[in-house]
Amino acid sequence: MCSAEVLGHNVEVPYPGEHAARQKKPSLFVEDSFIRRTEGMPEGVTLIMARLKSEDRLAVQSVRFASTLWTPGKAKKWLEAEDYRIGSFEEAVTKSWSVAVPISKLAEDKMLAFGWASVIADEKGNAVVDHQADRISVPELEKAAYDYVQSSRQSTEMHDRLGVAELVESCMITPEKREAMGMTEGITGWWVGFRVVDPEVWQKVKDGIYNEFSIGGSAKRKAR
Repeated sequence: MCSAEVLGHNVEVPYPGEHAARQKKPSLFVEDSFIRRTEGMPEGVTLIMARLKSEDRLAVQSVRFASTLWTPGKAKKWLEAEDYRIGSFEEAVTKSWSVAVPISKLAEDKMLAFGWASVIADEKGNAVVDHQADRISVPELEKAAYDYVQSSRQSTEMHDRLGVAELVESCMITPEKREAMGMTEGITGWWVGFRVVDPEVWQKVKDGIYNEFSIGGSAKRKAR
């Protein structure tokens, strides 16, 4: 399971850090119409909404709960009280992680932005840890990168609007790959490139309002 964030945006493959209660099948909705709504919801509760194929209106596809704020039992009680379905309730996977890295390069004429989505080790081989003092392993990050490329590739604006950016480049650099390419030193991590398709979002990228990539996912905390 993984999620990827770019330019201050988030793209998710459920469900790291979130419990989920599916209300309707995703196939019933128009592709690329999915949004996240938190207005009017308790803290930590998000509605995943999209436009139904059969009707010209938005409907709730799933209800998400931040696992740091909601236990499964508490979430189910809330769903029942609010008349939502709980039959397809899924507990969150293991804790989520996230690492942010500034954008390294822009190709303004093509609306492209590039940077390290996640760095495991710097050029000298020193380990890089996330804000939760956890180190992401190479296998964990590789799985996150490959799952993301296979499953999503899109970015949303500020966790709400899908389809503002599309993945165009993804390269997971490991020590073994560097050795195979004849590179003795270098960063170990995930390099990505996105084409921003929304003009308003791209202007914010150029203005420096959105100025970093981040990559998140699920991982088990290792004892030290």
